[in-house]
Amino acid sequence: LSGTPIQNNLMEFYSMCDFVSPNCLGPQRAFRNTYETPISRSRDATASEEQKRIGDARSAELCRLSSKFVLRRTAEILEKFLPPKFEQVLFVPMTTLQ
Repeated sequence: LSGTPIQNNLMEFYSMCDFVSPNCLGPQRAFRNTYETPISRSRDATASEEQKRIGDARSAELCRLSSKFVLRRTAEILEKFLPPKFEQVLFVPMTTLQ
């Protein structure tokens, strides 16, 4: 995989990884128990220090496992190859139907 994988939802990330490299992260239920739940809990505002430690460790392990087939590029690297960003905001009045 290259580009920007969907990573805001770990089950979507699991699906993409499983498509590219079947069973690389194990069965879905095991992935959920091993990675998704601990990582999600660790990012909650009320997470304990132990939950944060476990979540960080599982996140690092997941990055290590997926680094074999996910190519990560930062914006800093890509800026050398992309034209400057140009944004244009247009306000369009709604029609009667809308």
